[in-house]
Amino acid sequence: MYSELKEATMDSEFDKVFARLQMEWTYIGGLLVAIAVYVHSTSFPEGVANVTYISVDTAVFSISQGSLFNVNFYARRAIATSSIASGLGIACDAWFLLQYNWADLQTFIARARDVYGSYFFFSLSARVPGLCMFTSALSLMLFLELVAFDAWPEVFGLWRALHWGSSFMRGG
Repeated sequence: MYSELKEATMDSEFDKVFARLQMEWTYIGGLLVAIAVYVHSTSFPEGVANVTYISVDTAVFSISQGSLFNVNFYARRAIATSSIASGLGIACDAWFLLQYNWADLQTFIARARDVYGSYFFFSLSARVPGLCMFTSALSLMLFLELVAFDAWPEVFGLWRALHWGSSFMRGG
C-alpha cells in the first residue's frame, strides 16, 4: 500500500487505495466483533419472535463455573490475548472508519500524509486492525487446541502419527 500511495499522482490512483482500505476496515471490523461476541438467546414479549444471535465466543469456556472442559493456565492466557487483540483491533478500526469513512478523497490524501510528506506511517498504522484480527484469531485457535488437547490428548497423538506417516510416504 505504501508504494501505491507514494507513486500515486492522480486522484483515480488515490481513490483505488482509499476504496480498498474502506472495504478492508469494514470487513475487519465485522470479523473482530464476531470473534469477540458470544452465543446468546434473547426472549421477547408475546407476539414478538424469539431471536437467537449466533456468533463466536469461546470465552464462555473459560469463565463458566462447572464447565465441561478443563481450562488450564495457557488456555486462559490465549483467550485473554484474543480478547485484548479483539478490543484493540475494534478500537483502531472504529477510529479509522470514523476518521476516513465519511471523508472525501482530498481529505483522505491530506490526513494520510505525515509530517515528513510521505505515507509511510499511515501505511503502517492502517494495517494495525488487520494485525489485531490475525493475533486474535491465532490466539483463539490456540485456545481451542489447548482445551481440545486437555480434553482428548489421544486424538492429537493419532493426528501426529497420521501426519508423520503421510510425511514418511512422501519421502520427507
